Amino acid sequence: MEMLKEKEEIDLKSFAESLMKYHNQFRKPFPISRFKNFSLEKIFSIIRESIETNIEYHIPLVTVEKEKKIYNKKINYLKLINTIRSNMSEIGFDYNSLIKEYNDYVKLRKQGHVFAFNEHLKAIIMVQLYNDRWGDGMIKNNIDRIRVVFKDFDKDELKKASKEEIFDKLSAIECTNSATKKILDGLNYNIEMLEKIEKDYGSLDDFVESNDPLVLAENLYEGKYKLKQIGIFSALEYFKRVGIETTRPSRGLSRIISKERLNLISDSNGTRNEILNLLKIIEKETKIPKEEINLLLWQFSSKTCAGICSTIPRCNLCKLKNICNYNKNGK
Repeated sequence: MEMLKEKEEIDLKSFAESLMKYHNQFRKPFPISRFKNFSLEKIFSIIRESIETNIEYHIPLVTVEKEKKIYNKKINYLKLINTIRSNMSEIGFDYNSLIKEYNDYVKLRKQGHVFAFNEHLKAIIMVQLYNDRWGDGMIKNNIDRIRVVFKDFDKDELKKASKEEIFDKLSAIECTNSATKKILDGLNYNIEMLEKIEKDYGSLDDFVESNDPLVLAENLYEGKYKLKQIGIFSALEYFKRVGIETTRPSRGLSRIISKERLNLISDSNGTRNEILNLLKIIEKETKIPKEEINLLLWQFSSKTCAGICSTIPRCNLCKLKNICNYNKNGK
C-alpha cells in the first residue's frame, strides 16, 4: 500500500488501530481498496468519522434505481420539516435562533468579512461553553457578560488573566459546565496553538478555508494542531461560527431517519453518505438548505435541545408519532 507512505505526519500505528476498531465496530473491514485516489489523511478522517458517529461508511449511491429502493419516496419532506418546526415551537423551544446565528456568520464570510484572531478564539470558547448546554438560554442570554469575562477575547489579555477568577465569574452567572475548569486550564495552550496555525497559514481564516472541514477538524482533534477540549464535532461547530458551511450527520439524525423511527432510509440506520444524500434530496424538494435541515433535525433529537426524539423519546410531545415506528414496535 504505497499510498500509506505519502503523509509522514500520520501516525501509521494509529491508522492501523483505527482500521481494527472499524472492523470490530461494524463487523467488516473498511473498504480501503476503493480509495486508491484518496490521501492517507482523508482516508484516516473518513474512518475516524465513521467510528465516532457509529455510522458505517459506504461509497455514495450512484444509480437512480438503487436510490428509489433505499429512500422513502412516500414522505412529504416539506410537511415533515414544517411539522418538526411547529412541534418545537409548541413546546417553547427556539430552534430558529441557532440557525439564524450560523446563517449570519456564513453571510458575513460571503460578504467578504475577514474573521480576526479574537473572533476565532471567541468561536472556540463559545463552542466549549455550550458543551452539554446546547439549547440552554443561560449562555445565550449572558453573551455580553461572557465577552467581558473573557476580556473581549483578546489573546494577550487572556494569557495573563487569572483562570480561577474567570471560572468564578462564569459560575456567578451560571455559565459553566462539567469541563469548564479543563477548558480554562488549556486556554493558554490553545491560544499558542492558534498562533502557530496563524504563523503557518498567514491567518486563521486562511486555515479554515484551506481544506475539507472534516480533514481540518481531525487535525484540531488529534493532528498537528491538536487543541485541548476540542473534539471533531466541536471543531466543526467552531468552523460554522466563523462562516464555514459544513454538514455533519449526528447520531441523533441517524436515529430519527432509522427504521426504528421515521424509516426515511429503508432497512438501514443510514451510513454517513446515505444520510448526506438524504439531506440533499430533502433540500431539493423543500428548497431549504441541507445545513439548516441538519440543524433542525439535530435540535429535535438532542436531549440538550428540544429533545423530542432523543434516545428515550418524549412521544407524548411528538407530532410525528403517528408515522413513527417507535410506538408501532411496542416500545
